Amino acid sequence: MDRNAMFSYPPFNKAISTAIVIAAGAIWLPSFAQSGPSAKRAELQWDMLTKATATAKSGAIEVTYPAPLVQQNGKQVTITGFMVPLEAKTLQSRYLLTQKPQDCEFCIEGGPTSYIDVHGTPVKFSLQPMTLVGRLELLQKDPHGMYYRMTEAKQEKK
Repeated sequence: MDRNAMFSYPPFNKAISTAIVIAAGAIWLPSFAQSGPSAKRAELQWDMLTKATATAKSGAIEVTYPAPLVQQNGKQVTITGFMVPLEAKTLQSRYLLTQKPQDCEFCIEGGPTSYIDVHGTPVKFSLQPMTLVGRLELLQKDPHGMYYRMTEAKQEKK
C-alpha cells in the first residue's frame, strides 16, 4: 500500500479526525472554562484585607498589601459583607461593603482595611449580608483614603 493510499483509508481518516478534535478540545476547553461565567473566582476573606499596612512617605500614604491580595489585583473575586449606603435611596450602585453590620450610621469600625468601595450594578439596600462578585482594585494614594475598590460588582444570588 502506498503512502497516499494509507491516508485515504476511511478508518485511518476517522481516527486522525477524532484525535485532532480531542486535542483541540483539550487545548480550547480549559481556557474557555476559566473565562466563562462559571469560572472559579478567588473568595476574599476579610482577615486578609485587614493585613494591609500603610506608611507615610513624603506627605503621601503608601499601602503595602499581602502577596495573596496582590495576586488578585485586577481579577474577578467574591466577598460577603454588609452594605453601608453613601446616599439615601433604595437602589445603590456605589456603596461601601464592610465585614460587620454598622452600629452607628456615621462610623466605620477598623479604618480603611475594613471596607471596600463598591461600584457596580444597582442593588436594593439591605441590612442582610450580601455576596458580591466583581473586579478587585488595590488602591495607592487614593484621594479619599480608600485601600480597596470593587468595580463591575454584581450581587451573587444564592
